[in-house]
Amino acid sequence: DNILTVNGQVGSSTRIFVYRQGSADPASSTPSNKLFEFTVTVKAYENFEGSGTQADPYIIADEIGLKQLADYTNSNNTTYRKSNIYYKLVNDLDLKDYQGGSGWTPIGSYTNPFISKFDGGGHIIKNLKINAAYTDELGLFGLANKSEIRNINLLNSDIGGYGGDHPTSVGSIVGRADNSKFYNCYSNASVTGKREVGGICGYSYSSSFYYCASSGNIQGEKRIGGIVGDSNNSLITSCYYSGGNITATSLNSEVGGIVGEAYYRSAIENCYSRANLISGLNMVGGIVGHLSYSASIRKCYSISNVSGSDSVGGILGIADLRGGNLTLANCAVLNSNIQGSSNVGRLVGSQVNPSYDFNLSSNYFSGIHGGPFNGLDTGSGADSTTIRLATFWQNTLGYGDDWEIKDGRLPILKNVAGPGQDYSIPVFY
Repeated sequence: DNILTVNGQVGSSTRIFVYRQGSADPASSTPSNKLFEFTVTVKAYENFEGSGTQADPYIIADEIGLKQLADYTNSNNTTYRKSNIYYKLVNDLDLKDYQGGSGWTPIGSYTNPFISKFDGGGHIIKNLKINAAYTDELGLFGLANKSEIRNINLLNSDIGGYGGDHPTSVGSIVGRADNSKFYNCYSNASVTGKREVGGICGYSYSSSFYYCASSGNIQGEKRIGGIVGDSNNSLITSCYYSGGNITATSLNSEVGGIVGEAYYRSAIENCYSRANLISGLNMVGGIVGHLSYSASIRKCYSISNVSGSDSVGGILGIADLRGGNLTLANCAVLNSNIQGSSNVGRLVGSQVNPSYDFNLSSNYFSGIHGGPFNGLDTGSGADSTTIRLATFWQNTLGYGDDWEIKDGRLPILKNVAGPGQDYSIPVFY
């Protein structure tokens, strides 16, 4: 039946095989005597190189190794799915061979989350594609719990799907993060889902994001953010979004340049957004769409264009004073077109449920166009000369060591993953 079975050692190697049909005597003239010589490259894994310690991590050298990590994690392989082991990527990867069907299978699931440490080594992973309708927790990693993920550059990728009430928790690096930490991750990817959709992470619970950046188009119905879609008791610091569009389509959009919805003591600090357009219907903000339950925004700026219907703001769409005091301090909105129908503010669109205090202090706006401005504009104007001074950012707003600040340009973040940042000041209206 033209079937040849070859038994060989599992590994990554090349072997020469000889198959002879007919007489065993090479000199035989038997017509059925045929000699076939062919080369087979065997690419599979049984064991990772390394011991899995921090000093000697398991090595992922190619695309099959990364796929093996996904398989081992999702099948709960107890040798390789442990909380105290480390993985390190040592080469750039191209996942084009995993685009068929629903595409890449995320590393970690709701049943078997990724619980280890992963270091991308600053390498590029490109051509990741996921098209998985009726499935949640989508990304390079699906669900990460008590893990650490760092130093990944994800390029030219397309993550998402659509079907019924799914997918939720969709991000480029991770779909859902529980009690996890992320460092120096960059994504240039299109990310699409139903709700809880983010440029880096879809849904975050008690997790932290340091020095991360995103620049692809992001779209969903609600809770859509440039870095994190839905932030529950999480920290997003020294992160930025730049260059694409962030779009939410439902009535209560909760869409923002950094985070869509932030609540339960979530903190967004030292971040900026430079989106072409952030758009939705209600609760649309240049940094955060919906802020509630003791959450805060500090030392952030936006030069994103923002468009919506109700509760539209240059920094924050809606301040929801349920469950605790809110803070918005030392922030700036510059040269943006902010448009809506009602509750439109240069800084904040609206404030509701005033059971607690809203701390608004040292916030500035300059060169704003659009309106009609009938929202919560508790802030000060700054002219085009002032915002070009390093002292405005350092002394007036208190931006510190996380920022690179020079006269004549906008502040940019230090030590952030991704390409060079755009510090140019856009044309004033």
